[in-house]
Amino acid sequence: MIQKSKSTIKDVAKKTGYSIQTVSRVINKSPDVKESTRKIIESAIKELEYKPNFYARNLNSKKNVNVLISIRREKGHDATIWLNNLVNEIIVVNNTPKISIFVEQFYEEKELKKSLLYTTSNFIDGAVIFNKLENDSRISYLKNNNVPYVIFGKSSKDEDIFVASDDYNSFITGTKYLFKKGVRKIDFITGNDTFKEDDRERGIADTYRKKNVDLKYFNVIRKMKNQEEIYKEVIKKIENNQLPEAFFISGDEKAAGVLRALNEKSIKIPEEIMILGYDNIPISKYYFPSLSTIDLNYKKIADKLFRKIINLINGKEEKSEFVAGELIIRNSTK
Repeated sequence: MIQKSKSTIKDVAKKTGYSIQTVSRVINKSPDVKESTRKIIESAIKELEYKPNFYARNLNSKKNVNVLISIRREKGHDATIWLNNLVNEIIVVNNTPKISIFVEQFYEEKELKKSLLYTTSNFIDGAVIFNKLENDSRISYLKNNNVPYVIFGKSSKDEDIFVASDDYNSFITGTKYLFKKGVRKIDFITGNDTFKEDDRERGIADTYRKKNVDLKYFNVIRKMKNQEEIYKEVIKKIENNQLPEAFFISGDEKAAGVLRALNEKSIKIPEEIMILGYDNIPISKYYFPSLSTIDLNYKKIADKLFRKIINLINGKEEKSEFVAGELIIRNSTK
């Protein structure tokens, strides 16, 4: 007597690499699944001798699609306005009551065990991942459970779908602008520890090379994770007579520490030193002086993140994209 197959819809999803929701759409003969995807799933169903049950046939008809935004935070980092803005833009993009968006944040890996992501994987249809690590346990978990995901920020892995700001070209644009203003000595303020895979730093350095400007004029101030650290560093530079001609800052929130130090010491901006930020968060135009910066186009990034995760949930193919920044000139540069 032949034993009855015990394959499940999860087995089909795991074998094909598609989500459970996509498998359910194929079972229900949904027209919004690509023919190539349909053939792969139907072949797996046949090979596994899978017999769809009531749950599988009705999974695709559920009223809501649930999207999780998972945010990894780092202790000591004060700069969060840009992140809040981007998350809010993703929520605003969603204009249908059939799609629910949930947001959760964590600091330490051990917190994930009790997270919405880990405890309700059958409830989550797709995820948007923020602050991904090189070997991120969230990605492994999502892959093992065949849950589609999109990453904000560049990923080195071909299988990852991401949307990222075009840091490299944006910092080339910013550096060229400062050069046109006669600036040569630039201090770049960043929270990163090393040069590795820092497209922002690389964009500045490559511009120096292409414009035949000596790299000895380019200085990097690393590990600047909050305004207090930046404020103290700039004060030290003022007292040691080591100010550059311009500060190029990796985030607008960090500029608050620079501005406070310069204003306290009566250093005129932009007459004596220029400041260029990166983000264009809403508050940057209210700094004194108002901050020249590079707009990352958060609305466009949010729209792409949202559209891609919904398409992946629906079994459609997607590709990674970079979003170009735009130079915004205000009073902190001449």
